[in-house]
Amino acid sequence: MIKVYYFLRSEDELTLRQDAIDMLSKSLPAIDAALLSVAIKDAIPERPAKLSGVLELWFRGMEDAEICSDFSPSVLFTKPVETASMLMGMERVVMRTPAFYETDGVKGIYAFRRKEDMPVKEFQHYWWHGHGPIAAQTESATCYVQCHVAQESYTNGSPTFDGVTELYWPDMPAALSALGSRQMIEDQSNDARNFVDIESVDLMMAKQNMIIPPWRENL
Repeated sequence: MIKVYYFLRSEDELTLRQDAIDMLSKSLPAIDAALLSVAIKDAIPERPAKLSGVLELWFRGMEDAEICSDFSPSVLFTKPVETASMLMGMERVVMRTPAFYETDGVKGIYAFRRKEDMPVKEFQHYWWHGHGPIAAQTESATCYVQCHVAQESYTNGSPTFDGVTELYWPDMPAALSALGSRQMIEDQSNDARNFVDIESVDLMMAKQNMIIPPWRENL
């Protein structure tokens, strides 16, 4: 599955227009699913969110997703919204438990760049095979997803980020407990230094709102 992220910034609350679903379906006819992750203000006081939210779109293939290059998500909202950056890549689910489907929960969205001078293929291989099993042990997490930026994105330059991690928890207390756990602080953080530019990591805690569910009858 190909996933497209629009990292959004707004001075107002992110509120979708009533006809947002119709606009998405008409503008991006091959869209498979869509959701809006809205930043939880003051979720982590010492690390305030830099962005307001993330619009996430799914497509079945890269050719279908490429139309997003000409799409502006600002048309979907009732108030002005700026796209800070855009990322397109392959979604890889590392871990997902049955509990994931039992609660809306909260999610942590980590956008980051790879370690300087590390080749893209080497970075993606290590992240998937080396770091993946470690992060899959995150305390109380119900789902762990990696999105690897498409190789095509490097043809005409360097994308803003090289990858996005999504971690889901049942609620905010569970998320905060995990973020402060030994497993996160030691095991994950120490291993991340092998392939991540630590200074580039941008974390957002968010609540997701489904716009177009992936189980639509017309797909």
